[in-house]
Amino acid sequence: MSTLSNPTALSELAACLRHETRFVYDILDHILERRADATDPVSPYTGWSAERLVASAESIRHALRLGNPIGPLTGLPISIKDLYGFPGLATYAGTPTRLPPQWEVAGPIVAALIKQGALISGKTLSGELALGGLGLNPHWGTPSNPWSHFLRRVPGGSSSGAGASIVEGTAWAALGTDTGGSVRVPASYHGLVGLKLTYGRWPMMGVVPLASMFDSPGLLTRTVSDAAYLFSSIDTALAGGIQKVPIAQPTPLARLRIGIGSSRLWDDCDATILTVCDDFLTELGALGVRLIDVAFPESTNAAQHTREHSFVAAECEQFVRLELPELRTHLSRTTLNILAEGATLRDQEVLARQRRFGHLLQRGVTVFDQVDLVACPTVTAPSPTLAEVQDYDRYRSLNSAALRNTVIANLLGLCALTLPVGLDRHGLPVGLQLMAPAGAEAVLLSAALAMEQRLGIPLDRLGCPERSAAGHQAPENSVRL
Repeated sequence: MSTLSNPTALSELAACLRHETRFVYDILDHILERRADATDPVSPYTGWSAERLVASAESIRHALRLGNPIGPLTGLPISIKDLYGFPGLATYAGTPTRLPPQWEVAGPIVAALIKQGALISGKTLSGELALGGLGLNPHWGTPSNPWSHFLRRVPGGSSSGAGASIVEGTAWAALGTDTGGSVRVPASYHGLVGLKLTYGRWPMMGVVPLASMFDSPGLLTRTVSDAAYLFSSIDTALAGGIQKVPIAQPTPLARLRIGIGSSRLWDDCDATILTVCDDFLTELGALGVRLIDVAFPESTNAAQHTREHSFVAAECEQFVRLELPELRTHLSRTTLNILAEGATLRDQEVLARQRRFGHLLQRGVTVFDQVDLVACPTVTAPSPTLAEVQDYDRYRSLNSAALRNTVIANLLGLCALTLPVGLDRHGLPVGLQLMAPAGAEAVLLSAALAMEQRLGIPLDRLGCPERSAAGHQAPENSVRL
């Protein structure tokens, strides 16, 4: 039986592997045991093979024993979302149909993981064609939110399997994608750290697209320090080098200026989510962080654009129509409804409105002339139950609410991070979103790292899902999972 501790930091795992190459088998045993012991009937994975994992671990051990150069990710267990191509594993993009072979070719990001010897635990479940922020999948099933012990709640999406793989313990970190919040929403619902990169910082070749104007890679991890380590390792590899330590160093909190954004980001939020976020910011203020009320008109302008015109649905409909027309007959009714809405926009209209959006981005985000970061609740309401999202109109409303605050970073080309800061009245995690200017990932991670070091890692602040049930009684007529 594996004795490996699940919260062990990525940097600590890497150090153990450098000193004892056989440690890769401890990691392997832990992963296989956690998968075998999983209780959720829906697997986080669309691509999982114990035989492949054993072969990968043996290959990594052999390379280490030969003294081959060790990268910062060698032997570290990382899952990848089923939009990324990976040799030998099928790509479904959340659909029931295997996509053509060109979508199984590794793009630059996955190639960087392979080059550094990461132990890829498997391909994780995505919402169908990466649409939606709730994580529903009618073909593969919808993983249960692990923090909800009495009611089946959604896991967040579309990187639903990414978050579930980390909580399950079969991955220490996960590679996702984020078009409107698809990394940050599941990270928030799972009590994890989620990092959305600046649009265009990492190339998206080899990834099934949703909306090319907004698609961004993203990372899900247990802690900010893990996010910093993984980000710097991949970022450096993509630049052609090998980095063995994270670049982010904690920012002195007394130098940090955090903007409390416009009322649009805070209004109509669940009362306990507001309280948890306010309490965390108050703690930061007591440590010297300057909290500044700032106007954020760009967020309102961007939100108005996206309400008027569904670029995402239009681009997705065009992709299916031109690249995968045979897939349409296998898609769910919800996805077909979304594509039908996108089809109402003609190509010329989409291009014209994209140009108007481009002009909005070119004007810049002036709020960062006054502050380093803008803070707001990541998601404004608790994770809905599966029963609440069965009706399509209700699903649309709850899905829009889940993405309301996260989509702003995508629309304005920002980088953003969600940080677990407490539990709501249901015992579910609450995330605080921090947004930074384009290209300012180092600033964002350094600030969040300082918060984590002073105020505790997520495990300290939230506990773990198994313990969260204590003190939260089952509602009447509920069924324990």
